Amino acid sequence: MSSRVDSNAHAFVCPPSVQSNYMSILCNGELTITPEIEKRIAGASHVIGVDGGMNHCDKMHMIPHWVVGDFDSIDPELLKKFENEDLQRLHRAKDYTDLEVAIENAKRINACAQIIIFGGLGGRIDHTLTNVLILLRDPARLFLETDSQVLFGLNECLGRTKIQADHYKTLALIPFHGKVTNIEVESDEGITKYEVLKDEILLLPHKSHYWIHVGGGDLIVVLDKREITPLSNLPKGYLKPDFSAQQSFIHVANYFLHQSKNFQNVILETPAEKVENIQASSGKKTFSVQRGQTISLIPFNGPAKQIKTQGLKWELGEEVQQLDKSFIGISNVCLGNEFSIELEEGEILCVINSLIDESMIEIEKTKI
Repeated sequence: MSSRVDSNAHAFVCPPSVQSNYMSILCNGELTITPEIEKRIAGASHVIGVDGGMNHCDKMHMIPHWVVGDFDSIDPELLKKFENEDLQRLHRAKDYTDLEVAIENAKRINACAQIIIFGGLGGRIDHTLTNVLILLRDPARLFLETDSQVLFGLNECLGRTKIQADHYKTLALIPFHGKVTNIEVESDEGITKYEVLKDEILLLPHKSHYWIHVGGGDLIVVLDKREITPLSNLPKGYLKPDFSAQQSFIHVANYFLHQSKNFQNVILETPAEKVENIQASSGKKTFSVQRGQTISLIPFNGPAKQIKTQGLKWELGEEVQQLDKSFIGISNVCLGNEFSIELEEGEILCVINSLIDESMIEIEKTKI
């Protein structure tokens, strides 16, 4: 422990309180609509519905201020209910997600407001991973929230950040995008310093509030209303974890950190998806698939560089040689019965989805 840091440093408060200036975005992931969640969404200055997130709006009889998406995951009859609202229809094949467009719209509406994303966890694991990495682009401003947990990012650019944790039983710091250095955690008892956090999750003892400063790198912070203990002694082989929104993201991260350490011996599977961790030492990795099968390539533990693919609709190599938190290769499609990946630096989570969509093979991609 050591003395307190400069109390005059600029502070951000996380997560936003009901009195804060915030906006709500509803996505197509899992969302348990409780009275508290409904009140939380409705308390925003603006509500933006993203594609299938309109299903959640409809269940709450809520009319959003803005609707955005390619609308591939919404009933056309339901979409008609919102045709008189501000509606932005996007191309299906693009270098950005519907959520990214919604976030940019929110920033244009209010450049200072914090943004809470509901329905951003659960469902497709590639969507969940992408949404978590998006938090790191705007730390302490973007939040993923469910009825039991909230996630957000921190980095060295923020200075001291106040974490208001009195409604939560567990606070975890997760190095989800590589090594994090010189973390200072301040409570009423003083300051604890952590020089390096890498490949493991740091659980903090329960306090009503903390001040956290990050010296270098990107942290994912998880506040959970339940008492969560990180998983230990996970086995190798084919693992079938629960990646639903009701699962604490602390446990979800446990699986991916475990896989990263044992990338040659751990494959994660759900009923609809298989995830393999590919690293530079993996060499050229070839997968047997079906034509039109959906593939997502997600950087993990930092940027993935000098990537080459063969057999995908949108190849990585000449034009795109790096994936990181700013550019994520989601929802590519296989041209034939196999594809391959190799990279010279970093790690990639290769998510193979059982979804077959041959129509995507003929579509040209648009840029943001």
